[in-house]
Amino acid sequence: MSSLMLTSCLLSFTATADSQAISNDSVTIIEPKSQHTKTQRIGYKRHDIEIGINAGALSVEDFGSSYNYGLQLNYFISDRLFAQLAYTTGNIEKAEFEKNSGSSFIKSGERTFSQTNLLAGYNILPGRSYMGGHKFTSGIFLLAGASNINFAGDSNVGAIVGASYRLLLSPSLAGSIDFKDIIFQRDFLNDQKITNNLEASVTLNYRF
Repeated sequence: MSSLMLTSCLLSFTATADSQAISNDSVTIIEPKSQHTKTQRIGYKRHDIEIGINAGALSVEDFGSSYNYGLQLNYFISDRLFAQLAYTTGNIEKAEFEKNSGSSFIKSGERTFSQTNLLAGYNILPGRSYMGGHKFTSGIFLLAGASNINFAGDSNVGAIVGASYRLLLSPSLAGSIDFKDIIFQRDFLNDQKITNNLEASVTLNYRF
């Protein structure tokens, strides 16, 4: 009986010692090393200059639509404000009333819709865009300015309002998607009216 009690005490002492040894062992916690890659954020700066080419579609009120293309020059007055000088041109298709009547009310050489624009753009929503796992500096700009329009043998001065979604692809490249309303008074067949002509275009700019 006494030997049985002695054995029980020894087992109890051994279990207690083992538990204390386990509790006293130091536990090593391996924490992953955080690797922060320093990336320089590309942004607009004062005196930045961009030269770009654009292509898009233009819908002329009462007439058809067409593809157009052009050139533009942007100068950044500040990191949020830029001035733009642009020229675009395209040949307008026949209007529905011309197709229905079988006649052409505009000479073939006068179907070119060309415009020279002087615009200002202001970044109302600067931010960043995420595409394909990459981050790009972006912004939504409001556009406004004046335009000199040549169409149907007439030259007119009008106004332009619109918006531009701009994306800095690299330190030397920028892209944009622009939507504009070209507003001017057209005198056609002795009928004067204020027209709204909608344009959508994509631009690729070289920055320096």
